Amino acid sequence: MRGNPDVGLVNWDNIFVAVLTQFEMITLEGWSDVMYKVRNAHGGDMTMDIFCIFSVVFGAFFVLNLMIAVQYNFLDEAMNEVALQKEKEKKAAEAEKSGNNMQQELADNIMA
Repeated sequence: MRGNPDVGLVNWDNIFVAVLTQFEMITLEGWSDVMYKVRNAHGGDMTMDIFCIFSVVFGAFFVLNLMIAVQYNFLDEAMNEVALQKEKEKKAAEAEKSGNNMQQELADNIMA
């Protein structure tokens, strides 16, 4: 073994660097480069390719889509709340306007 590739920037020895490396792989940004660097660090052994491919398939196609679905759900709920609030304000304004019209009609009837 030769050690960690990229002067230690691609490894799973430290939790912070491991998260960064996994994030790089599941976003599909240079995951094959990471795979080849890990392979070279292990002396050309291709067993780590299975881990890299599994990380990409599971992470990119399932985990990221799940995160997007959760964010979409929260955004949809927020937009619905805003729409309900605007509808309530519109109804309140219409009710106030109709109340003012009724008061004006009563005043006109009393004057007549």
